[in-house]
Amino acid sequence: MKIHILYQIKHMILVTLDIWRFIEMNKITLLAATLLLLLIYACSDDMDTTVAHSNDSILSDATRALTIIDDRTNEYDESRYSEPLTAEENAIGDALSDFAFRFMKHVAANADSNVCVSPYSIDILLSMLAAGAAGNTQEEICNAMGLSSADASALHLYNKKLALLLCEQDTSLAMNIANAAWMQYTMPVYRSYQDFITHIYDGIVKGIDFNDQQAGQTINNWCTKQTNGLINQIVEDGPLTPVQLIMANAVYLNAPWTSGFSEHSTSTETFTQENGTTSMVPMMTQKSCFKKATGDLYDILSMPIGTKADMSMNIAMPHAGVSLNSCLESLNTKTWRSTLEGSENMNIELKLPRFDMDAKMNLVSILRSLGIKSLFDVETADLSAISPSHLFISMIEQDTKLNVKERGIEATAVTFCYILTAGEDEPYYHSFHADRPFFFTIEDNTTGAILFMGAVRNL
Repeated sequence: MKIHILYQIKHMILVTLDIWRFIEMNKITLLAATLLLLLIYACSDDMDTTVAHSNDSILSDATRALTIIDDRTNEYDESRYSEPLTAEENAIGDALSDFAFRFMKHVAANADSNVCVSPYSIDILLSMLAAGAAGNTQEEICNAMGLSSADASALHLYNKKLALLLCEQDTSLAMNIANAAWMQYTMPVYRSYQDFITHIYDGIVKGIDFNDQQAGQTINNWCTKQTNGLINQIVEDGPLTPVQLIMANAVYLNAPWTSGFSEHSTSTETFTQENGTTSMVPMMTQKSCFKKATGDLYDILSMPIGTKADMSMNIAMPHAGVSLNSCLESLNTKTWRSTLEGSENMNIELKLPRFDMDAKMNLVSILRSLGIKSLFDVETADLSAISPSHLFISMIEQDTKLNVKERGIEATAVTFCYILTAGEDEPYYHSFHADRPFFFTIEDNTTGAILFMGAVRNL
């Protein structure tokens, strides 16, 4: 056995020596062969990577480099954005709230079903358009919003400050605000406008080939990301000719109730439709302390949102015998705010239906009726601060989704244009049962900015 082992060791030593002699005699050849193999591998890897990246670009993205006109750019003072809202800027906010109510009246007047809009999203899109407009077109946009073109600078600064406040005030709220402009990459665009949208509205301004098969998907991918997958498509997949510009705002809110509902307390109950018929709906129920106000035509209950209660869902219930349309017709910022200011804390037995809303509407006729006309006229539209090309708007649309459920609210909108004590006697609870048509707003309590509003007629 020992002899066998020694023999094996001797054999291994001899084989090792033979290998070593071979390497010494042929090391130059081996080295050259190794380098050649590495070079071939590296080249083939680079070629594969290049092809993969090229295909990626073709298959998933139609963006291209912008054609920039390098005109004068503005100076931006970042320190101003963190300053408190001024009296002038608060007046801007009041005007925009009044625009929200006026806009809602026009929407509701032409609707015979549930409606939900985002005034905030419309405000931002119109503001970005106003920044690119001049002359009568800019004046019409500002006037429709209750402002003048002289207020434009204050409007943009207000929007910048408000966006920061909305996104930073309460960590329990998932809030996203996004802006984008896609421009036909061969169309010249002023750098001053690109910089303005980038700095003031934190938006992306990108060139795109609207003839590309992936043009629509490129925009829809952005939409899906910004709305947390709730709104996946705002344009058709595929080429979008003859479009030269698509501008969009997306707002997304996912917020818990400050005082939530228990799913075990939800039951099927009766909801009286606008025409007097009834339906059975999932009705959420809770007993808690809420702020309640009484107006001439309606009562308002404020449901706080978020751990800090920085936002609220305000539900307006018409008095018995008063129609929802009568309430909507009476609404404006002054009456709404004065009614809310009279709110008192009360013990409330609240019943609120769990509901979803999904709406898509073309806004052109509504904006025309509010005084924005030249923007849609090929002859008179003036968007000359965007590009020397003669531009006009052919369509403005808003898509909204709203889910009101036991845990809270999830709401999103995209507005775009072409070109949520033991041992004591139980206290008395006032009733507030949203079991018939009602109106609501979702607004920021600090600034009064109205993010969403709607009218529930039928469930």
